[in-house]
This record gives sequence, structure tokens and C-alpha cells, in this order.
Amino acid sequence: MIERIDQKRLAAARAIIDYVVPRVSADGLFHPEESLWAESGVYRSQHAGTLAVAGQLLGDDRCIEAARRMLYRTIDVRIGKLWSTDWWWDHPVSESVATDWENWQEQNRVVEEGYASPTNLFNLGLYYRITGDDYVVEPSCESMAAMFARWDYTQDNWHHMTPEFAGLAVWAWEETFPQFASKKDPIIRRVIDRFVKDATNDFPFVLAVRMTLLLAVTGNRYLQSVLKPGIDALIAASARRYEQRPDDFRHSAVTSDHVNIRANLTVAIMMKHYDLAAGEQVYTNTPLYASLSDWIDLMRAPGGSYYECQDIVTGRRYGQGSPAHYIPLWWILAARLP
Repeated sequence: MIERIDQKRLAAARAIIDYVVPRVSADGLFHPEESLWAESGVYRSQHAGTLAVAGQLLGDDRCIEAARRMLYRTIDVRIGKLWSTDWWWDHPVSESVATDWENWQEQNRVVEEGYASPTNLFNLGLYYRITGDDYVVEPSCESMAAMFARWDYTQDNWHHMTPEFAGLAVWAWEETFPQFASKKDPIIRRVIDRFVKDATNDFPFVLAVRMTLLLAVTGNRYLQSVLKPGIDALIAASARRYEQRPDDFRHSAVTSDHVNIRANLTVAIMMKHYDLAAGEQVYTNTPLYASLSDWIDLMRAPGGSYYECQDIVTGRRYGQGSPAHYIPLWWILAARLP
């Protein structure tokens, strides 16, 4: 039977933590050596929530402290009671962003009309579940109320993962804020209805977030009827693979020149999480899982970090932003839920 913590790669998880923790400054910003894209508030909260779970699983208080600094900043940078995209960088960025800085500064002055607020609230909730830190409770409740007052997540045409993270935010805070509990119900119904239909249309990271939501809220109830058919459809879809690298999965259209951990790693994550929930090795003993695992291992960088992507033509590996750390921790430790 597969274990939650991948013992073969446990040292790699600890190396990620050794790399990340000293690079989280006192003001809650993560300072990588370089990254594919600019850092953002969403990256920061995803990173922090995963660090908190990793700290709990590994008994490493450094992770909890780093997550605290990052999430206190998340609270501090609110616009009113909600969040902007909160772009920033002080390191080399592979995709040129300097010419867009004026526009990004403007984006940082306004509330982002998508997944920033629900993603931040989900990760604040994870942190609170683990630490019981009362500092985050009142502002999170204010923000949750403001979020549902402003947006109706039962409607279509949301930026990817937005309703799903709203559902996860409600789940994470449900015991503390029961007044919002019913808000997740229509989101869950929509995910159940569309999980298989959308499995080959959306990129794998989106499907992994939906799977996380279903497992968190409904347990194994839809394991056979929804999750397995969706994963099977994704794996079978040639459109989600690279013709020249058939074992690798595509992320989004703007990443067509490289293989990205946001795709390959989240496919491996879904395969592992299914097997953990099922209590048997359905996917993790397949050649595809072995191939993905080998590729992920090759993406380790010197100093304990991972790379975000690999150029298809040259094989060059690059990008060490937040996703290069919280996504491998998600895989190795199953560290997105306590």
C-alpha cells in the first residue's frame, strides 16, 4: 500500500524546506534565485499553506514560522477586506516582465476579480487549522463575508479554479465560520457534474484542485464514479500530451515551448492521491507514474530547490519560483490538506 509521505523522497522534501525557509524574509516575501514568472500573492499563500502542512507532518517549526510571516503579510496587503494580485519580484524572471511593470503596479492597486481572495482564504484556513493562531481569525472572517457579498460563485465564466478555491476556503474555515458552510454546496455540485467533462479541456493543475476539493468535502464518495473517470480521461487525451514527449503533459498555451511541473507534477499528484484514497495501487505502479516520477527527480536543482520547467528543444531547466517548491511538497508529502 502506498504511504502518504514518500520515504524515498523525504530527504528531497527536507531539502526544499532548507532552501525555502531562509529565503522568506521578515516581511513575508519569498526571495528565490530566479523564477519563470513574477511572484504573486496567490503564489505566496499557496506556498505558505503547503509549508504549514509540511511543518505539521514533519514536526518542523521552521515551516510554521515561515508560513506565519507569509500569511501575516497576506493579511496586511488587503485592499479593504479583499486582495489584489499583489505581483512583485526582486530577482531574475525568465519571462520578461519589466515592460509590464506599470500595468502590474495598477493591478496591485485594485481588487482582483478572480481567484486571489478565495485562494488566500483557503491557505489562511489551512494555517489556522494547524496552528490555532487567533491573529488570522477576525480578518479572515471579514474577508470571507466580503468575498461572498461581492461574488456569486454559482455563475459560470470564472477564471480557472476560482469557485473551487472558494469551496476549499469554506471547507478550511467551516468549523470556525459555520455561517458560510452552505456556500460550498453549489460549487461541489458543479464540480461533480463537470469533473469528467472538463478533464481534457482544462490544464491538469485545475483538475488537481478540483480533486482536492472533492476529497476534502466528500471523502471517497465520488472516487469511482467521478474522480477515476476524470483522471482516466486526462491520461488518455493526446491533446494534453506533447507529440515529441508523449509521457509529458501540457500546462497552458503560453508554456508550449517547455514541460512545466504545474502539469507533470499535478498529474502525478492526482495519481498518488487517488491511490491513497482507494487504499490500493491503481496508478502509482504504472509505467506512466514511474516516468513522471523520474522526470520530477531530474528537476531537482542544486541547493535543495526544484526547477519549474524544462525547455523541450534544449533540455535547459529553469525557474525556481514558489511553484517549484510548494508543488513538489504537495506531491512528496501529500501536503495540501492537514
